[in-house]
Amino acid sequence: MSIQTRRIQYFFFGQNFSDGLRTTLAILLPALVFSQLGYFNEGFTISTGAVCLSIPDMPGPAGHRRNGMLAALALVVVTALLTGLAAANVWLLGLVVGACAFGLTMLLVWGGRAGAVGTAALLNVVLVLAQPPP
Repeated sequence: MSIQTRRIQYFFFGQNFSDGLRTTLAILLPALVFSQLGYFNEGFTISTGAVCLSIPDMPGPAGHRRNGMLAALALVVVTALLTGLAAANVWLLGLVVGACAFGLTMLLVWGGRAGAVGTAALLNVVLVLAQPPP
């Protein structure tokens, strides 16, 4: 077996490829399945959550990965609720976005994974503001 063939084999059977494939399927499948069932908006919402939760899913011990994703899930839900409730008042929305930006950016003090959790929550704030709730 040549070196080039071995490199290609290592790429397709390696962890990076399997992680990328798993993340891609986790993002695409809910939108496709729910779209076929006639619930595209719900599937798109689930896929958006999967995009936000894929950010802190970086290599490391399984316990750290799990805790990071659970923290990201909690912060994504909290920021979605806060942003959605504050969307009715421009001043309150500005205060919430500013406080979230500062607080979630300060998570970088605890390292890269915590910073990725904050980035996921900030991405959620931006995505909620792209189409604010009525």
